Amino acid sequence: MSSGRLRADTLLAATKKPFPPLSLDVNYRASYELPTHTLTIDNITADINQLRLKLTGRNCRAPKIYRRNHECLSDQIAVADVLSLLSPEQRAKLADYTVNGNFSLNVDLTYDTTTVKPGWLYSGSVALSDVRMSGRKFPGSWPSAAVSWISSRANFDSTSRMAASTISRSKVI
Repeated sequence: MSSGRLRADTLLAATKKPFPPLSLDVNYRASYELPTHTLTIDNITADINQLRLKLTGRNCRAPKIYRRNHECLSDQIAVADVLSLLSPEQRAKLADYTVNGNFSLNVDLTYDTTTVKPGWLYSGSVALSDVRMSGRKFPGSWPSAAVSWISSRANFDSTSRMAASTISRSKVI
């Protein structure tokens, strides 16, 4: 069993395009089983700026077998906090749109090389609250529109894509 904390007040990405500085605080508890080549992540809590993600999972890398199962959860996250992680160039592309509100995630990820068609499988849900979107250039039928959700939950998976399960008080303005 291993546990610890990694903290950085300021992280700067060395890329061709500038990104805003990040703060990082990671707490983890994990173990590794040498005979089965299995890493078990009991808990990772990662705070990236104002975003908090929680991760659990298991990685098995035995000979000829590679399996990963992870669950990623978030507390309620402000959309503005996610947008603040984008580069200035990426944010400029969104200048004609506004998005406000909150969301939370619950995602299960699986990767398995022992299946007929190896690849990632995923499922989960995203819950939206107090979300408002507006823009001057929505593709398709509207030259200008605004959409508002008081509360909504959408479930998704890798086979059926996305299905809204609960939408309450949504409207196009």
